[in-house]
Amino acid sequence: MSAPFQRRTAADWQSLVEADLGGPDAFADALVTRTLEGIDVEPLYGDRPDADEPAARLTGGWDIAAEVAHPDPAVANRRALEELEGGATALFVPLDPAGRGTEGVRACRVAELDALLSGVWIDAAPISFGTHAEGVAAAACLEALAAERGVAPEGLQVHVGHDPVATLARDGALPGDLTDAENESAVLASHSRLRLDASRALAVDATVWHAAGADAALELGLACAGFVHALRGLEERGLPPSAAHSEFVWRMNVGRDVFNEIAKLRAARALHARVLGAAGVAEATPLVLHAFTSDRGATERDPWNDMLRSTLGVTASALGGADLVTARPFDAPARGAHEARESSALGRRFARNAQLVLRDECGLGRVGDPTRGSAYVESRTDALARAAWAVFQEVERSGGIAQELRNGRLAERLDAARTGLAAAVSSDARVLVGGTDYLPPEDARHPEPAPLTGLEALDSSRASALEARGRVALGTVETLEHAVRAAAGGATFDEIGGALVRGAPARVGALPRVREEDLAARSVTA
Repeated sequence: MSAPFQRRTAADWQSLVEADLGGPDAFADALVTRTLEGIDVEPLYGDRPDADEPAARLTGGWDIAAEVAHPDPAVANRRALEELEGGATALFVPLDPAGRGTEGVRACRVAELDALLSGVWIDAAPISFGTHAEGVAAAACLEALAAERGVAPEGLQVHVGHDPVATLARDGALPGDLTDAENESAVLASHSRLRLDASRALAVDATVWHAAGADAALELGLACAGFVHALRGLEERGLPPSAAHSEFVWRMNVGRDVFNEIAKLRAARALHARVLGAAGVAEATPLVLHAFTSDRGATERDPWNDMLRSTLGVTASALGGADLVTARPFDAPARGAHEARESSALGRRFARNAQLVLRDECGLGRVGDPTRGSAYVESRTDALARAAWAVFQEVERSGGIAQELRNGRLAERLDAARTGLAAAVSSDARVLVGGTDYLPPEDARHPEPAPLTGLEALDSSRASALEARGRVALGTVETLEHAVRAAAGGATFDEIGGALVRGAPARVGALPRVREEDLAARSVTA
């Protein structure tokens, strides 16, 4: 009888490969990839890491949360109905109540929200509002609208999107100081727990850090820091973490590096559980993750390739366990560019249909955590979670995320991350198809931009309606019930916000919005 095969280990294999390639340095150069986060991706994974499994999403599927952002509520309403009739199961609605930009619906009171959501069963379709710091006004107007339609508030499935820290970092300003905003967070969360059973009032918006150039570890570390900051503020105001944590939705951008993004979403769940464990929460409500396909890697030179990038983002979101996914239309204008145009009907349809195909035909929604058991994915998840936890600890040691935002340390962290991103893009370590490699010919046909029209007439009509309505006397708004009554009486977001107890507006330097295509162009011309 022949002798059994000799057992070989991964170290044996690596020794043989190193001998063939010329040593450990040659092995690393040829077969090990270092990510933006400084994590080495090995060529072979045999054993799963000894780490806690991140909790999977509640169900195998996800909600297709179509973005509806046309400034005119009437046009946005037509788009919302088209999306829902076409297969979307939820809506993501960024609001621009003051009408200062072109990236949100200009709805600032119940009548305009009613026009925006005309024909939408607000107790059947989950609605997520964009991240902002006017949560009391937004929740009050929506609850007043529900009462007007005879819908019980506990039947609403709303993500209000209140995140003062992320809003301050993104916009550079808050309507009051940060303490006022934290007081409003407590009012909003307490009311939501009592009256809005199926809703979540607060957000941890990590998309702000991603848009400013953060790598995945920095993005997750800052998300943890923002979450802990909010939990502390709520606990100081009488709402302990065991009750408060169920009021949060984490929002994350998902890019084209599929496995890194899967690991990022899985690490977010692991980090969420670790924070709550450290806070003494024995039984936690599962984290709700809302994923958005990133536009940081979108290209103006070759927008058709953004179809593929968006599809990769949806794939990573699905396999990473997102509960809601908002896909960016491939021909949408860059966020923050304030271009007076919007995505085409084709772009919106593709953003929706790509999700329908991946979810219903490819079956990506049938399993809550389909990559569990993969040594490769779990090792990357664990390494990313550890790197993010180290970032979180650094931020905590320096006084917390609010302190870092005020003293500029947070901006410095993001500056360093942008420098690393620019170096990776310019050196082809991070290829951007259509932006740095495989550029389209100069005469390539691009989708025709759809210009935004009628905004001046819309603003004039809004001003006339408010003038005809007359002044609304509110007094000091200290409870959300008072705010709901004010909203039912026709008060606007600004009027409700102005009646809250607020100090001088907080101001910091607004974070930039980064595009890899622009980083590549600057590095080429430098």
